[in-house]
Amino acid sequence: MQQTFHDARGTELKRCAYGEIKKFGAIERPAHLRMENVVTKQKSELVVLDLTAVPGFPDTRFVVDSLGK
Repeated sequence: MQQTFHDARGTELKRCAYGEIKKFGAIERPAHLRMENVVTKQKSELVVLDLTAVPGFPDTRFVVDSLGK
C-alpha cells in the first residue's frame, strides 16, 4: 500500500510505502514504512518491532492544541 503527499498546487512531494502487515496483540498494523522525498530523493525507513496499545488513551490528546510548538 502506498500513500502520496502533495502541496497546495497538487505537486507530489513525498511518498510512503507501507508493508509487512503484522499483528501486535489485538492491533494489526504495518511493521515497515518507507518514506521517500520525491524532490530530494532522500529516504527514511521505520521498522516496528513491537507495539503496545495504551488502553483508555484520551482522543483529546490528538487535537491541534495538544501538538505544542
